[in-house]
Amino acid sequence: MRILLWISLLCSSVNLFAQNSLVISDLQTLKNYAETHSANFKNANESVLLATYTRIASQWGVVNLTGNANASLLDNANLPQSFIPAEFFGGKPGTFKTVTFGQQYVSNLTLNPQLDIVNPSLWARIQTAKANEALSKANRLITKKNLLESVAAAYYNVLSLQEQLKSSRTLLGNNDTLVGIITFKYNEGILRVQDLNNIQANQLLISDKVQQLEKQLQIQIGILKGLCDIPMNTELQFDEQLSLPYANVVDPIKATASLLTLQGRMQEKYQQQILNADKLWLLPNISLVSNFMVQQNTNNHFFDEQKVYFSNYYGLRLSMPIVPDVNKIANVRNDRINWQMARNNAQHAALQDSINNRQLELEYDKAFNTWRNTLLIERLKEDSYQRNLTIYKEGIFSSFELISSLNEWLNAKLNTESAAAAFQYAKARIILQNSIQ
Repeated sequence: MRILLWISLLCSSVNLFAQNSLVISDLQTLKNYAETHSANFKNANESVLLATYTRIASQWGVVNLTGNANASLLDNANLPQSFIPAEFFGGKPGTFKTVTFGQQYVSNLTLNPQLDIVNPSLWARIQTAKANEALSKANRLITKKNLLESVAAAYYNVLSLQEQLKSSRTLLGNNDTLVGIITFKYNEGILRVQDLNNIQANQLLISDKVQQLEKQLQIQIGILKGLCDIPMNTELQFDEQLSLPYANVVDPIKATASLLTLQGRMQEKYQQQILNADKLWLLPNISLVSNFMVQQNTNNHFFDEQKVYFSNYYGLRLSMPIVPDVNKIANVRNDRINWQMARNNAQHAALQDSINNRQLELEYDKAFNTWRNTLLIERLKEDSYQRNLTIYKEGIFSSFELISSLNEWLNAKLNTESAAAAFQYAKARIILQNSIQ
């Protein structure tokens, strides 16, 4: 039993460790997780489900089958007294005789089913519900696009900060090497104390940069967890590297997003269906009505051997308004205005989509050119630093100029990694929006 207990505790520890670690191999893995766990996307799915149920209810309710069932058991303890002229019973004219009508125990069961045969307003509500369902699906796509764009931005920020942190730590090591070299030369009396102070101050500056990058990385990971609803105690492991192969020419990517157009078109259709439904309030409704009643009257007790009586009727009922309803007339006028506004918004949405697509393409080209230039600058700054280090060791170059060269290389590396993340994000935005239709 003790061995089994230890094995159980070990398995629980392994499961707990597995639950507190999440490996993210690439952006697609993270997007899949976000679509499954994000509260925003779950709520968007629930909105679509609610619209679907509303559409199904409107389809089933088109016949508007209604009805009531009423049952009563009445004990007339004191029946009412009526006065009838006595001459009806052979009595003296001008006098009255007291008569009791009714029976003490009365049992009733009544059913009143009603079925709409013609109800134009309910028929129009089906189309309204369908349009609302389509609009909810379009809104869900917009929610998905916004969510995944934010996830992609945070993801590439994390990758960029990881690379910047790695580069800063590497160059901090290079600066440590310079500290050793300059300290040795200072001890030999070759350099002044100002040179030693400069290199030590630069070491503190790079160390502070490393500390800032570490905090920024933690902040971005927290933002990413919030977007994807990842528990805060979960450790994230990112397998993808931000480093990109250098290329002089990049294939252009065509942006073809049309979500705003889809949303605007669905909103216009929805407002049109609301207008169509509200305009039908003047049309008549034809219903099949019926009544079924079971009754027993007796003076003995409820449900005795007395005869049970049945009665029923059925027929058609026509109903239509004959007095104008001010509120419904106002609703129709408001619906026309809302429909026209939705049409205007739909036209603007189509234009906005084309503008946004063009901006995405321009941002993609801009991000690529910026990354390419920063990469070239980084390579030049690295080459300059290596050459300056060589001639510094030969005593030709000053320590101040060497420190400046090192810092320029560091800044160039950080700019390159930041530009690489911006380029990857610009590319991911186009691919993402093109894929969500």
